[in-house]
Amino acid sequence: MSDKQNSAKNDSLIVLDQQADDLMKERTEAQRLQYVPAVIAQLLAVLLMAFTLLENFFTAFSLFSQPASWTTLALRQVIYFGVIPLLVLVIVLLIYKPSPSLVSRHKEAPLSLASALLLGLVSAFAYYILIEQLYRIGLINQVSNYLPSSLTIFSPFLRISAGRTLAALIFTVFLPTICLTPLLLGLFLTPLLGSERRLLSLSLTCLLGALLPLDSAAFFAYLLLWTILSQIYLAGSGLITAALACGGYMTTLLYAPTIFNLLSNRLIAWQSTSKLQGTLLVFALLLIVLILGLPGVFHFNLLNREQRRHQLALSLQPHMLKHLEKTKHRSVLSWLLIIIAVILLLAVLLAEHLI
Repeated sequence: MSDKQNSAKNDSLIVLDQQADDLMKERTEAQRLQYVPAVIAQLLAVLLMAFTLLENFFTAFSLFSQPASWTTLALRQVIYFGVIPLLVLVIVLLIYKPSPSLVSRHKEAPLSLASALLLGLVSAFAYYILIEQLYRIGLINQVSNYLPSSLTIFSPFLRISAGRTLAALIFTVFLPTICLTPLLLGLFLTPLLGSERRLLSLSLTCLLGALLPLDSAAFFAYLLLWTILSQIYLAGSGLITAALACGGYMTTLLYAPTIFNLLSNRLIAWQSTSKLQGTLLVFALLLIVLILGLPGVFHFNLLNREQRRHQLALSLQPHMLKHLEKTKHRSVLSWLLIIIAVILLLAVLLAEHLI
């Protein structure tokens, strides 16, 4: 009897020691992960600022300059949307080694995949129709001033050949999607969601995503894109679902001028209508597109409300919430570093716009 009691006592001590060890590991990881978003933001800001300085010293590196050869454009896309984000991603993974459960608890449902793709397609085309409408009523001077240069500069190559079209889609859509989606959603947004400032977390994520291209014409288009992606991710969907929405959005935005011209020239025949009728038809088309996007919005904001809360609770590191009150001073420093990085990116964007 005594041996059994001693054995049970020893087992209890082993369990307690294991729990204490796990608790210390969780606390250590929580403290380390709290700095991951700040490190990502600072690295991106420094690297992009360095690349901007390089542009000023070497004109061959000037982003989206006209005219530019296919090789130069492709090289700039690889550096800007491939090398820099992947370098930051590798540095963060090697230094912090975050737990795979940080993003693996999100679910990829077929209905969510379809809804995300629909939402990406409709949102991009609705954005283009909106700026077209603003142009028609005289509120903006040119539609091209509100389209991303990293997309529109590849438009001439879409009509050359099938191979060149595929290559253009890889550099403009596929490369930014696979590099930026896991970086900004998986490693930047997820740790921030463990804080009590969820609205600020989403706002900074969207703002960072809009500033990364350092293209003033692309700011509103990318701000809308990352708003949609963050909401999809917040709804409990995974990186694949968000990446699908991102790819659909950017592809549609790339082809939106061509699609709109096809509709205006062949289906709606704007030339046979007055200016007022044409404006009203554009407005009607915008309403139709927005209505088509309602199923996607309904899916991620209404039908999955309870599932969203459940998945969000699972996706966040429990130990981050457990030790949040013990690391508040570290959290303040992390937020401060992120805000400084955003300010640096804003300064670089203004410099790019003014020079």
